[in-house]
Amino acid sequence: MSNQQFPGWRDRMRLRIAERQFERIVDASINDLRPRFEMSMVVAILISVAVLLTPLAVAGLGLFLILWSGFTVFATIIGTLLLGMAWVLLPAIDRLNGDARQRDDVPSLFDLIDRLADHMGAPRIDGIVVTPDLNAFVGKFGRRRMIILGVGIPLWQAMDERERLSVLAHELAHEINGDPARSFLIGSAEYTLEAWVDMLTPVRNPAFEDAGFGSGPADQIMAALADIVSLALRGLVRLRMRTSQRAEYYADLLSAKAVGYEAAVAAEYRLVLRPAIEGLLRSKYGRAEGAGQKLTEEIRPHLDGLSSDVVEKLHARMKTERSSVDLTHPPTVYRLRFLENHTGLAGDFDASDINWTEIDRELEAFLEPIGQLLLEDPDLL
Repeated sequence: MSNQQFPGWRDRMRLRIAERQFERIVDASINDLRPRFEMSMVVAILISVAVLLTPLAVAGLGLFLILWSGFTVFATIIGTLLLGMAWVLLPAIDRLNGDARQRDDVPSLFDLIDRLADHMGAPRIDGIVVTPDLNAFVGKFGRRRMIILGVGIPLWQAMDERERLSVLAHELAHEINGDPARSFLIGSAEYTLEAWVDMLTPVRNPAFEDAGFGSGPADQIMAALADIVSLALRGLVRLRMRTSQRAEYYADLLSAKAVGYEAAVAAEYRLVLRPAIEGLLRSKYGRAEGAGQKLTEEIRPHLDGLSSDVVEKLHARMKTERSSVDLTHPPTVYRLRFLENHTGLAGDFDASDINWTEIDRELEAFLEPIGQLLLEDPDLL
């Protein structure tokens, strides 16, 4: 998760959608936000299916040219190029960056997540990935579409126990809400459209431009086609983003229902302190043995020791910039205002017997290597 503004049209679209979405759902209940199949998603799915057929159509055309021509040189070259284009346009299977930990690797953490998932009515996860990000995520990966929960060590180390529970509950809630915008179908269609735009956008050559050579007709045609595909991409992102933002509010409520309103709000405010964590990372140098673990263990004490003036400035910055966790999330200020209308959610998950000491012991092995990665490259956060 990153508490920052996002450049370009995606960020502008995110903010426009967020403003209208918040006005509609500010007083919504859990029942009001339950997923429903809207016409916008029907349109998004139809567009996605059409887009994902394009690699097959391009490959079919390439094979036709090769076979129909009897393998003549020119047609074979064109057909081979089309087959190459089709390969580039094929949607990528989501793969993990790192190995997923199984129940035998971190049994106490798995036990907590299993109990929380069962309490919330969410499916149990298949694996856990530990990352160097200030982030947590859940998603389906690989051809078997295994449910993987990602836990960022900096995020985990920044939070206390109730905030950790809120983050885990929020991620598990995404496996309850059935958000079609998070589906492989729509995500793959966006990937394919982005590949088309990259492929069609002419490559500028400053040397030719300085010599007085403008773009030729072929470049102008490709640029026009890239603009058309870009419009389709923006339309699909817009349809998907509306549903994604609504799903985030729903996940916030499901999390608050499970572990409490106060925990959900505390977790949101903790993420607002991201610049302070970045400052801590950039103040450290060297890769001495043990420095990585020391760094990660300093994160929460560092945040707890921030002056009230610094914290207030970061809160004010979050509200002014309307920053958010990422492009799928509404601005954090809207999420906090939304949660303020649900202060009665006290949490019904019994966390009294969670063995946090054992969970910390299981994750301790990751502190040093991940801390060393952050010392080497703070941008990994």
